[in-house]
Amino acid sequence: MGAAAMKISGCVVVMILAHTALLGSLMAAAAAAAATASIDLSTAVLISVDQSGKGDFKKIQDAIDSVPPNNSQLYFILVKPGTYREKVVVPADKPFITLSGTQPSKTIITWSDGGDIFQSPTLSVLASDFVGRYLTIQNTYGSGDKAVALRVSGDRAAFYGCRILSYQDTLLDDTGSHYYRNCYVEGATDFICGNAASLFERCHLHSISKNNGSITAQHRDSLTQNSGFTFLDCKITGIGSAYLGRPWGDYSRVVFALSYMSSAIVPAGWDSWAGQTKQSTVFYAEYKCYGPGANRAHRVEWSQSLSMEEAAPYLTKAMIGGQSWLRVHQPTLKEALQLSRLTHGLKQFRNGWADGPAYITQCPIKTGQSYTYDFNITGQRGTLWWHAHIFWLRATVYGAIVIMPKPGNPFPFPQPQMEEVIILGEWWNNDVEEIVKQGNKLGLPPNASDARTINGKPGPLFPCSEKYTFSMWLSRERHTSLESPMLRSTTNFSLQLLVTT
Repeated sequence: MGAAAMKISGCVVVMILAHTALLGSLMAAAAAAAATASIDLSTAVLISVDQSGKGDFKKIQDAIDSVPPNNSQLYFILVKPGTYREKVVVPADKPFITLSGTQPSKTIITWSDGGDIFQSPTLSVLASDFVGRYLTIQNTYGSGDKAVALRVSGDRAAFYGCRILSYQDTLLDDTGSHYYRNCYVEGATDFICGNAASLFERCHLHSISKNNGSITAQHRDSLTQNSGFTFLDCKITGIGSAYLGRPWGDYSRVVFALSYMSSAIVPAGWDSWAGQTKQSTVFYAEYKCYGPGANRAHRVEWSQSLSMEEAAPYLTKAMIGGQSWLRVHQPTLKEALQLSRLTHGLKQFRNGWADGPAYITQCPIKTGQSYTYDFNITGQRGTLWWHAHIFWLRATVYGAIVIMPKPGNPFPFPQPQMEEVIILGEWWNNDVEEIVKQGNKLGLPPNASDARTINGKPGPLFPCSEKYTFSMWLSRERHTSLESPMLRSTTNFSLQLLVTT
């Protein structure tokens, strides 16, 4: 499941991208995550790499070399399990390549080279619109010099579930807009460096430096450059001590938000790289991070603690222009199924999609397509929720719609000091349709979910050691999920409802 929230006033524009089914379920998920919205996914080409000789090629580089220059098709290269000892380059004239393993622990690309930051990488991605999935990419050169595992110099690149391993300059996040999700990056010295505009979401950064290493070395050297690193909902650990970053460029920009920091982070947090000349021009900031390493009591004075408003530009994919090239996808749904969108409690005036029967008065979205529409809102304020349907199933994307009063109009209730959208969800490890079938065989509802989520994740949403009290008016409330022992035990979360009349 995925969660999203929108704040709107007066008019709503809703856009959901449907699940794309292509060449099997693995192909479908990768195609839906393809780094462009304009490519024709129906013409995608599947290439397999297998060391045993059972695929189209035995080497990854041979598979990439087979892609024609300046291609306009998606080439999906599936790398079967194995350790591939080769240096791989994706040339700049070969866009629209997806390179996917099956599991990062089983599909490993490894090489040993050091010295030149641009020549040492095990995998160099020079092309745009590249997607990497479920791979381990490592440089085994060790300490003593620059030894890059992954270089990303193309635009609109995305990596999902990858392990990137080296010692110094592990990930050269060079130029372009990039997205990393559920990746593990390990190193000791400046192990995420470069001048790209990148969002790292739910990634694990692990320092193997025993004494004052540095996680980032961002290279922005001008105020006019729209580059920088944002780490959102990440986990930072280490075996010794490490700084969050030091400035490679005069205007280096790095933000850590809603992330866990272990005691490996030194109290000062940030290093000035053996000098003070850049302290007045860099932008090093943190927002609502937690853990023993997140204590800002001894942070350097030239770093910042952001408010919610200041942090907002760094908390979405919009900071990398992702709304135009990152696709929303539904990897757990069957092929060739359509989505339809349903909003609860929202009157959609002058709109044919009235949120009634699926595909009849609900907005239909065909496989691999998007659908955008707008409608007027009159006299409606408050927080509503929407989700998508597959037939009558609801295990799809979902989110909140917050309708604020028009500017200048008073709130119909005491204006809150702050506002947070909290969405409670459920998670099944198995395919949802199969779960429903199991329930139907016995004439029972679907079996209990495997986990519960808060805003799509099990981790902390607030500093939970503090107590918050909210009062609200409810026209209808459902809280059976809140009463579940699983929710309380898996999320360490408790909620007390006090109802007054």
